[in-house]
Amino acid sequence: MQVKAELATVDKANTVTESLARVNFHPECEAAINEQINIEYAISYVYHSLYAYFDRDNVGLPGFAKYFKAASDEEREHAELLMQYQLNFQKLRELHDVADKHGDASFADFVEGQLLADQVESVKKAAEQVSQLRRVGQGLGVYLYDKELGA
Repeated sequence: MQVKAELATVDKANTVTESLARVNFHPECEAAINEQINIEYAISYVYHSLYAYFDRDNVGLPGFAKYFKAASDEEREHAELLMQYQLNFQKLRELHDVADKHGDASFADFVEGQLLADQVESVKKAAEQVSQLRRVGQGLGVYLYDKELGA
């Protein structure tokens, strides 16, 4: 009975949709973070599907499976870092530009130190993987390379 009485006093037309704890967090920065979270999860899903493919018994390339599982986990961690930053503080290149544009040095530092460095390293690793796969060719080379990835 008391809960119903309390609910009756709540102004339903005046519900707050924005955080009351937001400090110096520009809406454009928030929108950019949300977009990047979606991108990180999309990449994670792609890597996870590749992990599942290579882990199938009729494909049998556990090294590739391990590599793509780790890549999927890393991208998911990026999304979670962004969400944690957004939720806890209410606060990769485009994000940095948006932060600079609005003078948010803390956010710019977070993007640069936590995300951009990891992203650059991931792209470099992927390019190296492709180069090595091209070098080893089809057949036994792929098998041996898979073994190296799994080590």
